[in-house]
Amino acid sequence: MRTLPRLLLPWTLFTLLQALGLLDALDGLIERLLQPLWLPTLTYAWVPVGMIGSAAVSGLLLLALVVLMWRGSHRLAAGFVVAFVAGVLIEAALKSLLHHPGPPPLHHLPDLPRPERLFRLKGVVDRVNLNSYPSGHMLRTVLLLAATVALFPIARVRYAAYVAAAGVAVVLVECGVHWPSDLIGGALLAWGLISVNQRFAAREHRRDASADSATRTQPACL
Repeated sequence: MRTLPRLLLPWTLFTLLQALGLLDALDGLIERLLQPLWLPTLTYAWVPVGMIGSAAVSGLLLLALVVLMWRGSHRLAAGFVVAFVAGVLIEAALKSLLHHPGPPPLHHLPDLPRPERLFRLKGVVDRVNLNSYPSGHMLRTVLLLAATVALFPIARVRYAAYVAAAGVAVVLVECGVHWPSDLIGGALLAWGLISVNQRFAAREHRRDASADSATRTQPACL
């Protein structure tokens, strides 16, 4: 149990800086530097990024990946489900409690269909939509990419995941959906949850390896 606080320490410290308002100036500076790079075509990129990063769609995609990886490692597959649920709950709690409004709308973005009727929590939904830390889109995107890399552990998939994560971050900032610190907070939270999952999955592999070794060294019965 000592592993959990240590792996989530970077995200915890970053969240503390956010709560103290020490990242606001840096957010504003990065936002001003990036806005001249705005391209109208990014409006079209927002639609798939927004849909895939939503809780409903990303949850279904992650479930499909978990089903595929279940045979290889039960604990790793179940851990991704736990990480996803924990991430959504932590995101909702912070956005309800931490006053950190998102950036002002800079560009007109198309509305995305949202299953609000399934998650209608009176008194909480408004504040969750107002506050923007951490970025749930970034959190869930990183979890999805990590699950994909775990299922297909080859270099090309890993590099493609890095590029995809960077592309999502650019779209979210350039479209004025999130502050840069929101994205870093979401990514750090996802990294912490993934690291915890990998640590527990590694124990399963070590236990299986020890059991196989014991079986092989056991003398045969006559």
